[in-house]
Amino acid sequence: MIQTKGLLHIGMPVVNTKETIKWYCDYMGFELVYETVYTGHEIAENVAFIRKDGVTYELYEFLGGKEREEVIASPKLIDHIAYEVEDVESAYAEAKRLGLNIKKEIQDLPFWENGCRYFMVTTANGDTVEYMQML
Repeated sequence: MIQTKGLLHIGMPVVNTKETIKWYCDYMGFELVYETVYTGHEIAENVAFIRKDGVTYELYEFLGGKEREEVIASPKLIDHIAYEVEDVESAYAEAKRLGLNIKKEIQDLPFWENGCRYFMVTTANGDTVEYMQML
């Protein structure tokens, strides 16, 4: 079993980050806690994290490419659910030992104050679960 510290965030691709932030903050009482433009993938993304009552959403808007067109044509409601882990290397080793379907190997991101590291697996249903270590 992969040991987690709890739910970290729920990832949601969006058509327009600014409008989505405004909607959740104005109508649901969420607070914007982090925002950036990330250029480390093939397609740049607007990325924002909003939070309320211990629930955090990661909102991300692809700024081009087929991914943007797919979100516009058929938006997903939830892309992934992320759990926080103490040690991403140990969690990754356990996922491999368990024979989990690794969707994405360990990645580094410059998000938050000190960055973070994560990997993703898919469930038997095809859902994506992310395990992230905040650095």
